[in-house]
Amino acid sequence: MYVIFDLVGISLFTDTSCAINFLYTNRLGGNKLGFLGGNLYLEPQTLYIALTALISYFLIFTCRYKGVKVLLGVMFLLLTIFLSFTVTKAGILAFILGFGIMNFYLFKHSSFRVRSAILIGIVLLVPVFGIFVFDGLKGKYEERAEEVVREIENVKRGIYEGGTIAPRIGLIRESFMHVDEFCVWGLGIYAKHRVNNWLQSSEDGLGAFTNVHNSFIHYWIQGGILGLAMIVFLFCAPFYRMFRTRRISWLICALLVVMFVMNNTCILLALNNSRLMILFLLGMFYFYGDVFWQLERGDSSMCL
Repeated sequence: MYVIFDLVGISLFTDTSCAINFLYTNRLGGNKLGFLGGNLYLEPQTLYIALTALISYFLIFTCRYKGVKVLLGVMFLLLTIFLSFTVTKAGILAFILGFGIMNFYLFKHSSFRVRSAILIGIVLLVPVFGIFVFDGLKGKYEERAEEVVREIENVKRGIYEGGTIAPRIGLIRESFMHVDEFCVWGLGIYAKHRVNNWLQSSEDGLGAFTNVHNSFIHYWIQGGILGLAMIVFLFCAPFYRMFRTRRISWLICALLVVMFVMNNTCILLALNNSRLMILFLLGMFYFYGDVFWQLERGDSSMCL
């Protein structure tokens, strides 16, 4: 909310339609928002919103306190609207996948009344978005969809220029052309300079980047096999623990999917805006997975 008021101010109330269209057009302040004297990147914002929206949605159905349920419902509605402002394809895709996992669990373990409530709630989201987001959502998302289609065609022709899918594919493709330089030992502290040289020297015109926009490949380039093994371990350890204890938490699975998808399109695990939160959650999933499992079994005391 602070970010939104920082961007549009009082116009959110005096000219709501224009303010919301501005938020969509500028994608919640752009990729690198100057905020409180620092830089707040768009991808970490999207990650936080997607994770928090899924948690609030899940708790609506597992918490037994009616007042808290109402609060969580309002939170979920606002967070999904905020998520749409980012117009970040990876984040929205990750949220949809996590949302699907959550609803699979809820449908499987809930009564007919709860299932009906979920279906009604999902159906009502459509007119709510129609009321609140006006033409901004439609215009910006149509633009992004056309951009994706255009860049997919460019990739097929070997052209990796653009602002979305094409350059990311080009960055990953270029990194694997130099895999012999980093596959075993990595490049260590010189990685960003070497990557920058690769990309600037590329015949595909990729530009001056210092990373390949993929956390897994990023740590592979920096730390070689050890670096790749470390990041794979971080994401796989919670799954290993759940299967070993036979206590599968669907909430953990949904949140892990969000982080996994987004770390494949950005180096979130290497950004100061997001590294601490990701490691904190992964640590909770591994060491305190039973807490999530108990919450899913209806222990209302966990909501406190």
